[in-house]
Amino acid sequence: MPPSMPSPSAREVDSRELPELKGSTLDELWRRMDARVSDVEERNYLAHVAFVRTSVNWNGWLGKMSELLPIAQSQKDERARAMVDEMMADILVSKTVIKDVIGVSKHLGDAMMRILDLLEGKCKPTKFAVEELVALLNQLFAANLLPRSKAILFDRLERDLASAVRLTNSEDQNADKLFFDTIIERVITHHGVLGGRPMAAGLTERWGRLSNVGGATGRKRAMEGVRDKLTSGQRKFIYLLAMYDPSSDPEMRGLIENQVRDLAGQLNTIQKIAPEARTEKARLQEVCGMQRLVLDSKLPDRLRDPVAGKFDELVSDYIISQGVIERLDDKRLPFRDRATRLVTFCASGVLTVGRATTIARDTVVSYLRRKDFIAALTEEIPDPSDKEKAIKEFYGLLAKTGFDVK
Repeated sequence: MPPSMPSPSAREVDSRELPELKGSTLDELWRRMDARVSDVEERNYLAHVAFVRTSVNWNGWLGKMSELLPIAQSQKDERARAMVDEMMADILVSKTVIKDVIGVSKHLGDAMMRILDLLEGKCKPTKFAVEELVALLNQLFAANLLPRSKAILFDRLERDLASAVRLTNSEDQNADKLFFDTIIERVITHHGVLGGRPMAAGLTERWGRLSNVGGATGRKRAMEGVRDKLTSGQRKFIYLLAMYDPSSDPEMRGLIENQVRDLAGQLNTIQKIAPEARTEKARLQEVCGMQRLVLDSKLPDRLRDPVAGKFDELVSDYIISQGVIERLDDKRLPFRDRATRLVTFCASGVLTVGRATTIARDTVVSYLRRKDFIAALTEEIPDPSDKEKAIKEFYGLLAKTGFDVK
């Protein structure tokens, strides 16, 4: 629906000639509105009215989706895509629509897994699915072109997790517990919880139901149960961060804070944080990812800062003990190669915020402050035009990495 605004009045809009979408595109609609209306709020309102006038002739939810999704794929104007996403989100609020699109599912758990597939762009249609819509949604969700619609579906998954509806149709009650393990493996990754805190809370609520625990004590036991199902300290940590809510009761907050503090103490080496990483770069990137999760979390400063600092300490100590900077700054290589390797290292996502970043950047700055820096950078380049090109490329790399090149 178009956003509300005090002016123009509904009667005035009804009598107003607006650009038509029929036979045109949303991008073109916005170009015409930009040319006709100077006020931003009025332009936005009228563009939505023009869009709605066209969409009222699209029959049924599936008919609307058939018209909307190709538009979302083809439009370049972000405002046009946002309008499509807004209407799609309104459509997906209806519980039955997504079922009609993806086709028959074996049970609730299967439907949830297939919606997760859809959100990752890899859903396979089953019997009675609208295959062309599944294909379009796969592409759009994979490209993250429908963020509001994605949020609606994650909200749907969270409600399904928290509901009393069984995950499977099996007569064996343990089948639901086994399927729950499959969902946990899918939702709680080494990079975060798909869908964020609502999904983490939904998992906790579901495990409480499966374990027949309720109340405040039950929530505590359910959270501990989900945590203990996770095989790595990193995933336990990620789950706890997702579960933390500053507005929850003090007892629950204190419980999570203590567990975060204890787990951070146990993850005292890079190898423990990234046991499956096969390269030095991958190990360091995982530790940086963990620190970023902490820095972006809602943990109180008194806990967030020390934990983030601990990860920085691990990376800093590793860089020093393993001679990472020295290996990059290999004196056998030309100066330009060494300088480029160091700057690229700073931008590679392997440095935690704090001491580790400072160590690497200080080395680069020491290069830049050399009086003979330009001469050393281009000493092996005979052609003057090539020298100029090499200098521009290096300073461009510095700028991309965040160094002040003034």
